[in-house]
Amino acid sequence: MTQARATDPQTSHYAANAVDAKTLERLVVGCVRKNGPIAADRVAQLLGLDLQSVSPRFRPLAEKGMIRPYETGGQAITHKSLTSNRQRMTWVAAR
Repeated sequence: MTQARATDPQTSHYAANAVDAKTLERLVVGCVRKNGPIAADRVAQLLGLDLQSVSPRFRPLAEKGMIRPYETGGQAITHKSLTSNRQRMTWVAAR
């Protein structure tokens, strides 16, 4: 279950409890394995989900060793977002 910070308003706690993080993580890992190297915005597009639902799954998955940043020569590879001028981290499956 996802957790909100202790300082967050009650609505954040309700929202965090409504998210099925484990299912989202499984979907994200599967998409990265099948389509990587890939960025969060593309994963969201392929899964038909909002970026705000998908993006928070990447850091925990990286900490669990399931995905990792895509690197060349020690440099993380990014690409321009599909929806903005921001650069987005590109990810690959770790296993």
